[in-house]
Amino acid sequence: MSNLSHLTAFFNKSMHDNRLFPTHISLYVTLFQHWNHNKFNNPLGVVREEIMQQSKIGSKATYHKCMRDLQEFQYLTYQPSFSPYQSSTVHMIKLKEPIHKLSSSTKNEQVKKHTSSINEQVEKEVYIYNTNTKNNKNIFIDTAVPKMNRSNIKSGTKKSQTGGQKFEEPSIQKVKLFFEEVKSTKDEAERFYNYYSSNGWLVGGKTQMKNWEAAARNWILNSDKFRPKETSKTLRPDHLHVKTDKNYGEPL
Repeated sequence: MSNLSHLTAFFNKSMHDNRLFPTHISLYVTLFQHWNHNKFNNPLGVVREEIMQQSKIGSKATYHKCMRDLQEFQYLTYQPSFSPYQSSTVHMIKLKEPIHKLSSSTKNEQVKKHTSSINEQVEKEVYIYNTNTKNNKNIFIDTAVPKMNRSNIKSGTKKSQTGGQKFEEPSIQKVKLFFEEVKSTKDEAERFYNYYSSNGWLVGGKTQMKNWEAAARNWILNSDKFRPKETSKTLRPDHLHVKTDKNYGEPL
C-alpha cells in the first residue's frame, strides 16, 4: 500500500460521509502520519497528549469522541490503555480505492447531461428577457425616472411624476400679493416662500408641489392654529399704575 492510494481512498470516502467533521479528519490524518512512520504496521501505539497537539484538538472530550466515532464508522479500531504509563493502541483499517469510480462513458454522459441542463436554463432566461423587453421597451427608462426627478429638484421648472404637468416656482412678489389678497401678512408670505424654496418646493419633504396657491392656503390655516390668542383687554404700558390715592392703614 502507498500513501497516495490510502489517502485518496480516505478523502473520497470522507467526502461522501456527512458524519465526519474537521476534527475527525484532522485526527485521522495525524494517526495516518504515525502509521506511515511505523511502516504501515498494525497495531499502532499512540500517546493522547502527542496526538492532540499534532491534530490541534484542545479538548480531551473531543479527542475521545472523535476516536470513538472513527471506530464506529469503521475507519479504525481503538483500544484505550486507561493507564498513564502505557500507550493506547490503534489499528488502522485499510481502505479500498476507488469507492465510487465511474467509467469514462458514464462520466461523459454526466457531463453531457449537466451541459444540456445549463443550456436549457440559459435559453429559458434569454427567452424571458426578450419577452419582457418586447412587452415593455422602456423598462430601463422607467426605473431611472425617480432618480432623474430627484436630481432636478433644484431646477426652476419641475415635472410632476404622475401627470407630467410642469410646476413653476412663484416669485416672492407673487407670493406676497397672494397673501395680501387672502388677508394675510407679508411676513407670513416670506416665511412660506423661504420654507418651500429651501426644500425644493416639496410637500412633506417628499412629494413635488403641484399648486402653490393651495399650499399657501393650508399654510395660512395652520398658522392661525398656532398663533397665540389675544387677550380680551388690551394691556397698556402703564396698566399697573394707580391714579387714585389709597390709605393702606385702613383694614381690608
